[in-house]
Amino acid sequence: MNISALSTLFLRAASHVLDLEGGFVDNKSDKGGKTNYGISDARDGKKDGLVDLDNDGKGDIPPQKLTKEQALEIYYKEYWQPCRCGELPPAIAIFLFDAAVNHGVATACKMLQRKLNVLADGKIGHITIKAVNTKNLDELLINLLTERAYFYHAIVQANSSQAVFLDGWFARLFRLSQFINSFSQPPQPV
Repeated sequence: MNISALSTLFLRAASHVLDLEGGFVDNKSDKGGKTNYGISDARDGKKDGLVDLDNDGKGDIPPQKLTKEQALEIYYKEYWQPCRCGELPPAIAIFLFDAAVNHGVATACKMLQRKLNVLADGKIGHITIKAVNTKNLDELLINLLTERAYFYHAIVQANSSQAVFLDGWFARLFRLSQFINSFSQPPQPV
């Protein structure tokens, strides 16, 4: 994959997510298992100590050996494209991409679809895209950020062992909203 040929929007969003996710983490409380650049061992449905690079359901390399370039390729093919982020307004694309990396594509898409009052099937299609384009984007974004905050709270309600991540999750939402806001502001004259 030619990384430099990817859209500026994707590269900026991916850089932000890479910054949020950081490098290799092996937290025993993390249900995703060992994770590097936000790509978890369990992403392929198995905790086998290996990351599936080619999406064939079989682990290929230990998470700690995953490179940023490989993570970017996974981000693009498995999160950005399935969410059709390139067809959405930048603020919504960035939100949806970050949510997809953090919660999975179907969950992220359903969050958006519920806020749009369209069928929440977890797949972005022309009806969802059309609905996004009829909404006040600032209001939609606030509703989406709030939905995610409630989602994090529900995770902890269902499993109190996940409370250890709550501060980090809320910090992620704050940083995401700041990034989206800075991204959408025109450059200031010097």
